[in-house]
Amino acid sequence: MNNEQKNSVLIIDDTLNNLKVLFNYLEKANFKVLIAEKGESGLKRLKYLKPDIILLDVIMPDMDGFEVCRRLKANEESKDIPVIFMSALNETVDKIKGFELGAVDYITKPVQVEEVLARINTHLTLRHLQMSLLQKNKQLKQEIVKCLIVTDEYRKFSRAVEQSGNIIVITDTNGAIEFVNPAFSIKTGYSYAEAIGKNFRLLNSGKQSPEFYKKLWSSITQGKVWQGEMLNKRKNGELYWIFSTISPIKEASSGKITHYVAINEDITERKQAETQLQQAKKLAEQAKLEAETANHAKSVFLANMSHELRTPLNGILGYTQILTRDSTLTDKQKEGIQIIHRSGEHLLMLINDILDLSKIEANKLELSPKDFRLPEFLKDIVDLFRMRAKQKDIEFVYEQGAQLPAAVHADEKRLRQVLLNLLSNAIKFTPQGRVSFKVSPISSQIYFSVKDSGEGIADKNLETIFLPFRQVGEQSYQEGTGLGLPISKRLVNMMGGELQVESVLGCGSSFWFKIPLPESKAIVPQNLPPPPTIIGFKTTANQVFRILVVDDKWENRVVLTNFLTPLGFEVLEACNGQEALTKAGQIHPDIIIMDIKMPVMDGLECTRCLRQNAAFEKTVIIALSAGVFERQRQECLDLGCNAFMDKPINTDKLLQVLAEHCPIEWIYEKAAPQNDNIIPPSDEKTKALFKLAKYGDVQAVIKKAEALLDSEPHLQAFVREVCQLAKGFKITQLKNFLEQFTR
Repeated sequence: MNNEQKNSVLIIDDTLNNLKVLFNYLEKANFKVLIAEKGESGLKRLKYLKPDIILLDVIMPDMDGFEVCRRLKANEESKDIPVIFMSALNETVDKIKGFELGAVDYITKPVQVEEVLARINTHLTLRHLQMSLLQKNKQLKQEIVKCLIVTDEYRKFSRAVEQSGNIIVITDTNGAIEFVNPAFSIKTGYSYAEAIGKNFRLLNSGKQSPEFYKKLWSSITQGKVWQGEMLNKRKNGELYWIFSTISPIKEASSGKITHYVAINEDITERKQAETQLQQAKKLAEQAKLEAETANHAKSVFLANMSHELRTPLNGILGYTQILTRDSTLTDKQKEGIQIIHRSGEHLLMLINDILDLSKIEANKLELSPKDFRLPEFLKDIVDLFRMRAKQKDIEFVYEQGAQLPAAVHADEKRLRQVLLNLLSNAIKFTPQGRVSFKVSPISSQIYFSVKDSGEGIADKNLETIFLPFRQVGEQSYQEGTGLGLPISKRLVNMMGGELQVESVLGCGSSFWFKIPLPESKAIVPQNLPPPPTIIGFKTTANQVFRILVVDDKWENRVVLTNFLTPLGFEVLEACNGQEALTKAGQIHPDIIIMDIKMPVMDGLECTRCLRQNAAFEKTVIIALSAGVFERQRQECLDLGCNAFMDKPINTDKLLQVLAEHCPIEWIYEKAAPQNDNIIPPSDEKTKALFKLAKYGDVQAVIKKAEALLDSEPHLQAFVREVCQLAKGFKITQLKNFLEQFTR
């Protein structure tokens, strides 16, 4: 290559990054670099300046590289400029097309700039040689080889060939080797003397088919340049890969092919890297498949576990809700039912914790923000834990910053879940001392802090407390699933904050976080006292409402039947979807409460069949499921269900859904006047009870109220009501009840 005058390279590529990389590298290699971002603009550049070589991308928007090359070779001014294709198209057919159009080389993207430079230098050397040979042919006509030896151009060519790192071989038209450069001996192990006169088949590995070589010879004997990969064999028997470019050498006068020149690049390392990459890719795909299989198995397990656990819970919680409505129960019986109900809800909470963690890990848990009143939200939480702290005889301090928004837009359920977990842990791990809860606005965020003077956490455990199923502390304090803090931390992250902790072993712990809680301007109604008990319904035409309950579990059907029948509904049952279709055709129910997972025919298929029947197009269908995934809810609604409810069923929510979709008006139990047959104690004693209720001291309220009966037995109705509200932890209702008797 002439180092005194810069060779010019025209790069045609629509990828800016490729242009920058090649431009900078070739500039440093002492090339004059021209660039064009489109095929059309590249052709225009040739009108003003003729480059020594062209690097041409194949895939471009307005005109692809193949068309650009065709036009270059059709133009007398540019047909002899060497063209090297650069493309991500690595199929043999694409490479053959490029060479058929006249390209001298084909580089597969992503390109290695060192490789590009080597090939440019090689082809510029060959082009300079070819041009020199043509020039000399015009002058001498004979003795081409002798002329090359005595000319400066031949010496340059000789040095380039001798010093090239690529293998260069010249054969006659039968493939007999006439020349090899030193790189040939280094790469193959055959000396110059051993190679001369031997057929090029000397290097054949036997790993490529006869058809491969047939196509190669067919191409070069027709005067075309052939390029491709070969697996060859060294003298010692080792196999190695080369990328070979074989070009015919023709007589200038007659165009007759006299020799072939092969330029071979050793690509063994690249092929090994490609093999390793393919193996790694295969392993990654296998690992991905295994992970997807494991996740699917996990999802199936969770769905089955949820269904199996929620089904008996549906019976337990369903009947506690039904029995709670029975006004004939004694206070002790009601207290027992409340204990059963709270225990069932605790078990349900543990199940939901496991499901929540699974959803978070699978990125399937989504927040459901809504408008709610922040002061009332915090008051309910504070009242609950003030009472729990009083029961443990520890101090509970609540600090509320000024100017908290009246209403905010956030996921009330998830925020409550986080605060309940942090405060529950603080109470649980504080045998004596105090627990403080602080809420205050900071800039556009709300700061929450829970601090206790409990046993504290060792430094080595501060990270592990946020790992699932990990618990720290004394064995006597370890209870629950160990999922509360991991779930709380991830929920806080989802809400835009970060749960942080500081703790000193033996001195207590402090958890805090800040999250954005956008203030809501919507009018959110204040928490109202619960409505009176529903005892029936009425319609404008005194219509009888038939409800068909479809569930394969007898206990689930019985719960709904025993709940709905006393209200005046006519309830019928079916144990699977097929039986439901039969009974629906016989009785034409107004409402169908449909379980989803059933044998014979499931609820989805049954709903699909019902909606295809014109007689049931407008029948209200309420889907029930113990499943865990949101997609099941959406699938039910898409099939035509009017509503979807989770198991265990909430009877109040069921009544709300029935009212939303049916033309009925509830009949409520008439509440007796609050002071009917209730004689209160003196104003002083009533105020004392009110003060204790205000503190949340349930045990003190019960003890003081029961003590009144020793001297004033006529206060029995008053004492019974006070104790019932206190034992049910209904602090707000208790205060309202006492307040009406104070002056």
